[in-house]
Amino acid sequence: MAFGFPDILFEPQDAFARLIAQQDATGADVVLGLQQIEHRHLWDMVDTDGDGRIRAIVMKPAQTALSHGWDCAVWTPRFTEFLHRFLQTEETRRNLSRWANKTNDPGGDLAVGAVFQEALKAGLMFQSVKFAETACLDVGTTENLAKAAREFSKS
Repeated sequence: MAFGFPDILFEPQDAFARLIAQQDATGADVVLGLQQIEHRHLWDMVDTDGDGRIRAIVMKPAQTALSHGWDCAVWTPRFTEFLHRFLQTEETRRNLSRWANKTNDPGGDLAVGAVFQEALKAGLMFQSVKFAETACLDVGTTENLAKAAREFSKS
């Protein structure tokens, strides 16, 4: 499964191919595409080791030393099965407000990053690919949508 947010513009053009290659090379259950992030309090930030293995995902931290957030992902059937089980448990239903809230998602929905956090805790293997040479833009804000319109009108 390949996942990208509909309101986030990101590069490189071969991002998903690179994520799939990392998944093939490592056998990871989930591979996240990482970008260097300026406004870290608006993003799910990611802590990795030197080999790209993901140690933690921090949801929209007020302050952090982490520099990379995720903007796209690929995952295997193992994560899909985890997602189905997670959504169907009584514990998830009882504690949904712990994950589905306006701190994690502006609309108060269950954020994918929150499910990724739980999958990490459950022992699923997460890897990453850092796209150091490119940038991303969340056009879900008026300011960034206008910025994107200006940039695209130049081309």
